[in-house]
Parts: sequence; C-alpha cells; structure tokens
Amino acid sequence: MSSITESVTLLPDPRAAGAARRLTGRLCTKAGLSSDLRETCVLLTSEAVTNAVLHGRSPVRVTVSAGPVGVRVEVGDDNSRLPVLHAHPDPDALNGRGILLIDAFATSWGVLPDRYGKVIWFEVQAS
Repeated sequence: MSSITESVTLLPDPRAAGAARRLTGRLCTKAGLSSDLRETCVLLTSEAVTNAVLHGRSPVRVTVSAGPVGVRVEVGDDNSRLPVLHAHPDPDALNGRGILLIDAFATSWGVLPDRYGKVIWFEVQAS
C-alpha cells in the first residue's frame, strides 16, 4: 500500500485542532496503522495545530501523509518566528509544552521556512 495524502487549510480558530485530529486519525486508520501510532500522531497534530493557531494567527495549512511505514504531518502558518524548545517550561505557564511533546514522541521533526511563514513537520514511524 502506498501513502495516502490529504491537505486542508483551516481557519485560525481553536476548532482547527479538532478538524486536524480527525483528518490525521482517519488517514492513519485507512493506512492500517496501529491504534498506538494513530493516537500519538493525533496528539502531536493537535499540539502543532494549536501552536499555529495561537502563534501564527493566520489560516493553518495541514498536510498529512500516512502509509505502512508511518506518518508525516506538516503544519504551516504565516508567522516566520521559529518555535522554541524549552527544556524546563514554567510549570505555571499555560503553554510551551507542544513542541516538547513533538520532540519527545516524534521519530523526527523540524521547521522549514516557506513563502508564507513556516512549516513545522514531524514524522512517526511504524515499528
């Protein structure tokens, strides 16, 4: 089976994370990936999209590719400011943990500049 890829542009609204979670979960299921891998990818997608809504304040571009070897998710926004990975976020802060979760659970991740701002991507490989 080859990869299944879908892209969507979402409004900068907190509900965008839910739409992105559903997209990621649906493609992981179609690709026949395990429930553990699916749940990890759904969580990381939610974190990346929430960050894009909070910090990008622009339409959020989401592309999900799922196949037998794993998943790649790309989340783009119009803010060129790069995410900061804090080793020890303030325990009282309401945010600052999304990129930590991506760093902890993704097989690989990174940030790419694009013509609008940036794209945060991550991959989770099937075991």
